[in-house]
Amino acid sequence: MANLVKKDKQLNKYSYYEANLVRNAIHTPLTENIQSDICIIGAGFAGLSAAIELKQMGYDVVVLESIQCGFGASGRNGGQVIVGYAADDQLIKKFGIEQAKQFWDISVEGVALLKQRIQKYNIECDFEPGFLAVSTNKKKAKELFESAELKLSKFNYPHQKIIPKQAISNYINSDIYHNAVYDDFSGHLNPLKYALGLADIAKSLGVRIYENTPAVSIQGDSTLIIKTPLANCQSKYCLIAGNVYTNEYGKLLPKKIEKQIMPVGTYITVTEPLDKAFADSLIPSKAAVCDTDIQLDYFRFTPDNRLLFGGDVALGSNVPENYIERVKSRMTRVFPSVKDIKIDYTWGGHVDVTMNQLPDFGKIQNNIFYLQGFSGHGVALTGIAGKLVAHAIDGEAKGFDLYGKIKHNRFIGPEFLRTPTLLIGLWYHTLLDKIL
Repeated sequence: MANLVKKDKQLNKYSYYEANLVRNAIHTPLTENIQSDICIIGAGFAGLSAAIELKQMGYDVVVLESIQCGFGASGRNGGQVIVGYAADDQLIKKFGIEQAKQFWDISVEGVALLKQRIQKYNIECDFEPGFLAVSTNKKKAKELFESAELKLSKFNYPHQKIIPKQAISNYINSDIYHNAVYDDFSGHLNPLKYALGLADIAKSLGVRIYENTPAVSIQGDSTLIIKTPLANCQSKYCLIAGNVYTNEYGKLLPKKIEKQIMPVGTYITVTEPLDKAFADSLIPSKAAVCDTDIQLDYFRFTPDNRLLFGGDVALGSNVPENYIERVKSRMTRVFPSVKDIKIDYTWGGHVDVTMNQLPDFGKIQNNIFYLQGFSGHGVALTGIAGKLVAHAIDGEAKGFDLYGKIKHNRFIGPEFLRTPTLLIGLWYHTLLDKIL
């Protein structure tokens, strides 16, 4: 995973999110030795959420961020706030309906927590309710309906509405989908604005945040020394929330845990502003949209009527060739009428996925915790993960320990060897999407 930061810096400088805001808060690097109750590594959604919760519990909290708050996946993603997981069906298969519902309810709480923070702290992050899952073939249409019916009947989740093909145009103006499920509890937002809003909350509560301060090692047992390039932080507890960047500057996670995630490149384009009436006609529901394919498309409109479109992925560290042309082709497949629209922004970066696409939370030792593997569902799930780990540190680990029951296989071998194997699997399942 070496050099991901350098590559993502190059990609991220073209971000629509970064180009349309000003970072007001200044978080200087750590230059002198300090002490704290808890040191959090990583100032993304998960780390900042944990910092807020722990500070409100009365702990002295320090956050170390290697670049800037929200630099990683938290500040560059598609902004879709979705209930559930990337592999809900796996939870049911592994644990049964009753325990799978416990996982589901935690994810619902994650969306609720995000909304509560936006309202309580007046975070201006362009939140818009509504999420639309769409299917691209008959087999997936059947699976999508069955999934929605199960969540209504077994999970007691009343927010999903099944949309048959003849009614899809009321939600999205595209001819390629077989059916849809509309969720009025999920939604979408500007993720970088939300991340910086969390950083502002944490700072206002008294959390000490240090940017441009990578953690290079963690030493000690009952007392931990977190080393950085210029100074050290002595803490009783440590939370590692750096995801794909965790071991960029030093070996913070053991190899066996690091290999439970894999970096996947994700890339997004944003068009020029469209006429509002035209934009509204394309997605009348104003929802965030995501299909159910392996090589999925996800998209939504921004408040200034630009079409934000993500699609295509790259395993490992390489940016796909002709990416803009490729995503433009996917975009016009969904909306043929946008074929002549100009692209104003294209950016990307890496997110972490697990082999089973379920989150990986755990401990290295009694006072070192980690959160990783959100697998594309991190906007809401990271927030509740931060709350769960905060309660675990405080002595109530029931929710956190639930995720410890998920067993994770490791990606075997160095990245240059495992990437081709994963690509073969990805291509195979993509082919199945097209022919079934």
